[in-house]
Amino acid sequence: MVNVGVIILRRTQPDMERKFRVPFVPLFPLIGSGLCIYLMTKLDGATWVRFGIWLAIGAAIYFAYGRRHSLLRKGEVAKPVAGPG
Repeated sequence: MVNVGVIILRRTQPDMERKFRVPFVPLFPLIGSGLCIYLMTKLDGATWVRFGIWLAIGAAIYFAYGRRHSLLRKGEVAKPVAGPG
């Protein structure tokens, strides 16, 4: 997903400040995505079932925490976080 995100951000926001550079865009991100998909096709079914279970558990925790701690829900405005440097 990161590989695809690099390509999308380069196209949609070309002037965005970047902390690091990826050479040979979109070639390297496409190769990386292809290799990840290839590895994923070699996983057995039990691994995918475990992944789905842990994904559901993680999503439930994420949304439960977000619902309870959302600044938008409380009517507060989120303060921007200053980046390093």
